[in-house]
Amino acid sequence: MIEVLKSGQAAPKRLICFAYAGGNAAMYLPWQTRLGASVEICAVQLSPRHGSGETHASFPALIRNIAQAIQPLLDRPYVLFGHSLGALVAFELSRFIKLMHLPAPARLIVSGCDAPQHKSDAKRVHDLPHDEFIAELRQKNGTPEAVLDSPELLALLLPAVRADFALVEAYQYRANIRLNVPTDVFAGQQDEVSAESLAPWLAETNASGKLHWFEGGHFFINSETDAVIDRIRQLL
Repeated sequence: MIEVLKSGQAAPKRLICFAYAGGNAAMYLPWQTRLGASVEICAVQLSPRHGSGETHASFPALIRNIAQAIQPLLDRPYVLFGHSLGALVAFELSRFIKLMHLPAPARLIVSGCDAPQHKSDAKRVHDLPHDEFIAELRQKNGTPEAVLDSPELLALLLPAVRADFALVEAYQYRANIRLNVPTDVFAGQQDEVSAESLAPWLAETNASGKLHWFEGGHFFINSETDAVIDRIRQLL
């Protein structure tokens, strides 16, 4: 079940956000204060965080479900933002929106993610044994230690987290739709990415595109939040 979290800030524009694998979309709601009254943040949770184990049948099925869930939000100008898994979701959602002749985003911002042509060989981790999976989460440094150290929280959250990673690993890029949406690519200077692996993002649109570098590793949106939000505000 797709859940849309809203900041409650009525505004003429919307920023629709998607989190990384294992992330909670609510992380974006505090951005509202920095972005100001002209933008409403809508954060889309891909999998419920209550231990249901609910999963999406496939990446295309996920995109269809998201499109249905956010369609009421497309009645005013909006920008799509996604980090890591969220970047792939925002990208494929933009393609689906074009295919379905829905109102297009004013801009697409993809963050912390190699271009989609490079994602079909993602490392398989979603079905690792418990201890190995936790070790992977620690290594990626995107899950709070308080969660990783709590058996009760892990029992509640791990089914949804594994489901997120399964989506990344099942993703298959198809070069079939070119966007007409200005596209910006955010990347961390200490992340395991390169200009060469990111540049193909800009070939996915007929509109303008730009690569933006930030200090930090893969989760620079957490360590460099102020700089990320300032750049988004400039782009909006």
